[in-house]
Amino acid sequence: MNYKKIYDALVDKAKPRGLDKSQHEGYFEIHHIVPRSIGGSNEADNLVMFTAREHFIAHILLWKIYPEDSNLFHAAWMMSNRTLTNRNSKVYAKLREQHATILSTRCEFNNPSFKDLVGLQKGRLKVLEFAGWTNQAKGKRTSTWLCECSCGEIVTLGAKELTPKSQYMSCGCYKLDMMKEAVGEKNHFFGKKHSDESKEKMRLKKLGKSPINKGVPMSEETRQKVIQSLSELKRVPWVKDVERWLLADYYFSLWETNKEITAAQFSTLYNKLHNDTVNPYYFNTMVKKFKSGWNPEKDLDWRKLKQDHEEERDNRT
Repeated sequence: MNYKKIYDALVDKAKPRGLDKSQHEGYFEIHHIVPRSIGGSNEADNLVMFTAREHFIAHILLWKIYPEDSNLFHAAWMMSNRTLTNRNSKVYAKLREQHATILSTRCEFNNPSFKDLVGLQKGRLKVLEFAGWTNQAKGKRTSTWLCECSCGEIVTLGAKELTPKSQYMSCGCYKLDMMKEAVGEKNHFFGKKHSDESKEKMRLKKLGKSPINKGVPMSEETRQKVIQSLSELKRVPWVKDVERWLLADYYFSLWETNKEITAAQFSTLYNKLHNDTVNPYYFNTMVKKFKSGWNPEKDLDWRKLKQDHEEERDNRT
C-alpha cells in the first residue's frame, strides 16, 4: 500500500480550509505537513488544519512511512491513546507491541527505585501509562505519566505531581467546578459584611507593608531622572531565554488563529500539537505581549536577534 500517496491526498484535501479555525464549524487541530523531527519548518505553508480523526490518520500514516523514526512513532502512539479517537484494533495492537518493546529495553524499569504508577488514582486523575523521561538539574531524570481525568481530558504529569502531597487532583476542571459552586448564595460569605473589628484587624495587618515613601510626592527633578533612566534602558524579554523567543514568530502564528486565549489555554494547545508538557508560565510574558499588539516580525530588535542567530548557526556549519 502506498502510504505516502494516501497521506498527500489527505493533506491536499485539508489545505483549502486554511488555518483559521474561526472560519469553520467543529473541532480542528494544526498539523505539520513535513514533521519537525525530519526537518519540517513552522512556516504557514508547512501547516494544515485537520479534524481530530484526520489528525489521527495522518500520524498513523507518517509512522507507516517512517517506521524507524522514534518521534513519529511516539506521536502515533499518543494519538492512538486519545479518548476522542476511534481506534483501529490492529493498528493499536501493533503500536502497543512496539511500545512494549521500547519499554522493555530501558534499564530504568529494572531499577528497584523505579515505581510503576500505572493504575494509580489520584483525585479525578487515573494514570494510564508511562510517557517517558524529563531531564532535571544535575543530570537527574524524572518519569512522566499519561493520565486521564474523569472529565475525559488527557494530561501528562511528572511523578512528583502524582505524590500524595501534590496539589494536582485533576486536569484543572476540579478548581473550575469549585469556583462555579461558590457563586452567589452558594458562597459562604454571601449577604454578610466584615465587622468593624475584622476591618481593623485587616488594616493593622497591612501596616508596614507599604513602601517607605508612600504618600510622599516625588520632586520634579527626581521624576525627570526616572523618566530619563527608563527611556535609556533597553529592556527586551529574551535576555534570559533566547532559545524560546527565537520561536516567537511560530508561537505568534498559533496565537493568531486562537486569539483571546489565556497562557494556560495556549500551553494546552501547544502540548496537544507537539505532545509536550510545557507549563503555562512558560508562555505568560509572550501571550501578554501578543495581546498588547506585539508582532515579532515587525519588531526590529527581534528580527536582528533572529538574523544573528541564523548567521551564527550558518558559521558553525
